[in-house]
Amino acid sequence: MNLLKKAGAILLAACTAASMSSCGENTATAMTVTDFDVRAGIYLYYATSAYSEAVETIRKGGNAFENAETSNDYKKVLDESNIDGITAEEWIQNKAEEFCKTFVAIEKEFEALGLTLTGEQLAAADANAASSMSYYGEYFTKTGI
Repeated sequence: MNLLKKAGAILLAACTAASMSSCGENTATAMTVTDFDVRAGIYLYYATSAYSEAVETIRKGGNAFENAETSNDYKKVLDESNIDGITAEEWIQNKAEEFCKTFVAIEKEFEALGLTLTGEQLAAADANAASSMSYYGEYFTKTGI
């Protein structure tokens, strides 16, 4: 599994933990899907996942990122690329929205089934998030996350 996918998975764990634990009522809403508010942290995770997927798709298409070291370097390649006939930026936004819609469907089903996370599960998610930030914090900063 490449670094971007690992970082994305870890960021999801961090965002999920943050969204389910004491974030409070003042957490920013990034978008609304039907009647469900998607918090900014969740949206950012999915945007990051879409970004990683776009980079992999472009890389497989022959565009190289070997010389990309900063978020500006990656942005330049993405700005010059198309995926599925649309700009990479639009593709990333569409993919992040699609991911959010799937997230909302899962959240609604979780609620409909009356499921909850235990305190132990929430504590484990918080510990994973802290560990991820200590391990990937430099990467997140370097890439503008």
